[in-house]
Parts: sequence; structure tokens; C-alpha cells
Amino acid sequence: MHSQVLEVTPELASVWMVKNIFNRNLSRQTVRKYASDMERGEWKLNHQGIAFDEDGVLVDGQHRLAAVRESGMSVRMMVTWGADRTGIDELRVRSTQDVIKFGGMSTWIAPKDIQTAKQMIVLFSEGNKKLVVSTTEIVEFAEKNKDAIRFSGENFLSNKRAISTALVRASVAVAYYHVDHELLSRFVDVLYSGVVQDPCESAVIRLREQLIQYGLGGGAQARIDMAKKTCRAIQAFSMRKPLASLRSPQDFPFLLPEDKS
Repeated sequence: MHSQVLEVTPELASVWMVKNIFNRNLSRQTVRKYASDMERGEWKLNHQGIAFDEDGVLVDGQHRLAAVRESGMSVRMMVTWGADRTGIDELRVRSTQDVIKFGGMSTWIAPKDIQTAKQMIVLFSEGNKKLVVSTTEIVEFAEKNKDAIRFSGENFLSNKRAISTALVRASVAVAYYHVDHELLSRFVDVLYSGVVQDPCESAVIRLREQLIQYGLGGGAQARIDMAKKTCRAIQAFSMRKPLASLRSPQDFPFLLPEDKS
């Protein structure tokens, strides 16, 4: 068995993918994550790469090759020939948090912060909404929005079913840029307790009722609608406007500032 660092071009990746007769089905999500890093110049050379067995069959790296082909970028990778088919990819896959910690990418990002950041990217980044987000994108985004994410995390210290979800935390983090912070903290307090001090705070109760009753079931559109409702409730609460009912507005009441997305 021998290995060599090579520049893998999209053309070479296409040729090597023809030899992919042994691997699992491709995960489009994984390919998209890898391709995103390649497009952004964030792909790093390490010991993991492409491997062929003694017969020239591709036994490891199909997602990396597919990402090179999809991104149209050439990247340097470790390429190994004569690899044994057994033992490849049998170890537990590292979580995003493990990757961040192991790679020294951040000293403050916790699992809840990752979840919050993902929801902010998926729901609130105008013109940049995506379903698949790479680890480097999460870290870059979280660093840009560190104050907002940490503010949200500090207000949602305890877990409460249907209330302290990543979607709600993300909505509060985005509202950080648009709403008085003391009012926003008060909003979260009422969301937890269900106790209002004034009829003008009824928007929180309307949201709380729907979160508890419906949760986040129903697919992607239901999540978008609930995010819009959460923002609408925050907006009404900050304006001291009581709500008899809470409906999903056509557009998000507020989104991330462009320089934070």
C-alpha cells in the first residue's frame, strides 16, 4: 500500500468515480456540505482522502470525489492505492461539536449554539437560505453572530418541551438585532412561565399556546410558518400590541442584517 498527495481535478474525479462499484449510495447532503467548503476555499488537506484497493476499485472517498465534480474546484487530497476494503468508515462519525472542538475551530460554541446557528441560517439568512450547512460555515456564521447567539442561549438556560427549541432560540437571536434586549428577555420569561403582567403581553401567550399544542410537526413549511409566528409575536410584544390570535404573516417580520448572514 502506498499514498501520495495529488491535485484532484473535476475531470480526474469523474474518471475515478467510474471505479465506484463497492461503496454505499451517495448522500446528497454530505456531497453538498463538502462541495460548499471547496467552493469557499475552506477544504483542508489531511490524512483522509481517496483510496483504491489492489484491483483499482474505489473503496473510500466517493463523497469527496462527487463534491470535487459538483463544485468544479480542484483540491489537494491524500490518495492511497492498495488499501484493504475492511475497516473503512467503521468508526463512529464525529458530531459537528466534536469536529469543532477537535479542530480547534472555536472555544465557545456549544451543541445548542450549533443548533441555533443552523436554524438562523436555514430560516433567516435572506438570499442565502440553504438546507445543508458545513461545519466551517456554522463556525463562521456563529462567530459573526456571537453576541446574538449567546444572548439567546443565556435566556434559554433550561430545557422546556416545545418552548426552548432551536427554532425559537434562533428567532430570539435574530430579534436581538431588532428589539430592545430587556423586552426580549422579558418575552422569553413569559414564554417559559405563561404568566403575564399586562394584557399587552398577550402575544407571548398566543405563541406559547400554539407551540405547546402543535409543536414543530408538519414538515419544512410548518417550521417556516412557526418561525414567522414567533417573530410576529416578538414584534407585537415589543410594540406592546395585544393579539387576540396569532397567524403566520406573509413575510418574516425581521431577518438577519445582511452583514451577519
